[in-house]
Amino acid sequence: MTSPSTPPVVREPNRRRGYAIAAGVGVLATLLVAGLAYTVTGWIGVRDEPAPAPAAPPAAAGVEAREWASEQELAAAPMLVLPEAASQPHTLTTETAGPPITLPRPGAGRVVGVPFPDSFPATPEGAIAQLVAMSQAGMLGGDPADYARAYDSIAEAGAPPGRGAFLSWILTNFRKNAGLPAHGPKPGMSITWTPAEALVKGQVGDRFVVVCVLGEFTFDFKGQVVSGGMGDCEAMRRVATADGEQWRIARAPSAEQAPSPWPGTAEAVAAGYRAIAR
Repeated sequence: MTSPSTPPVVREPNRRRGYAIAAGVGVLATLLVAGLAYTVTGWIGVRDEPAPAPAAPPAAAGVEAREWASEQELAAAPMLVLPEAASQPHTLTTETAGPPITLPRPGAGRVVGVPFPDSFPATPEGAIAQLVAMSQAGMLGGDPADYARAYDSIAEAGAPPGRGAFLSWILTNFRKNAGLPAHGPKPGMSITWTPAEALVKGQVGDRFVVVCVLGEFTFDFKGQVVSGGMGDCEAMRRVATADGEQWRIARAPSAEQAPSPWPGTAEAVAAGYRAIAR
């Protein structure tokens, strides 16, 4: 068990997984891998240096020490590994992993000068809603810098940086493989991520939870469309802010990578994803 006064071990990137995404679309077909494919080679993010280990909390009594160790263990616990083909659109199933997860509405928090809502309730569903709101806003347009800014805006001090986050890496490599500019729009192109399903991986106490969201990643170039499932897991902590208590991406180690099946399929059910309701 890791002592709360000792920085946690930084896990090396999982080189068996991670996605380098590309789409064979119209005039870009010669520059992209045909179809939306996931190369299972691991991800190292887009940072220039390794992410620093999250700062351990001050030395504390046994309960807090056990919670800190449990948070690290939960974040690092492995997730279901799926083949590349599972992410591509295919036959849906009538089976479910459970009833839909109803996302709560945001409370009366910040509303001016922010790109997405916050002030969600202090429940696992509230943490999912916060992650969904950030992810949907950050992924719009498919610019990794925009995603990193959205991520960092809800990250507590000491959390892994947005530029090294999984979805930031996805967008960086998608643009590279597609022969697109590293940042900014391209005439005729749109990139979106539409949330569809979610799961609660686990909870430690009532202020720390690891949640995963699954959406449809869609690349549209002049009406030619390629889609794939894309999931993300984040460790979320309930923290006090100037705007009241909020869900924030935690300074725990980065959560183990989420499965990315096509929503509504047998693989999504096997991974534990449940439909999102609003």
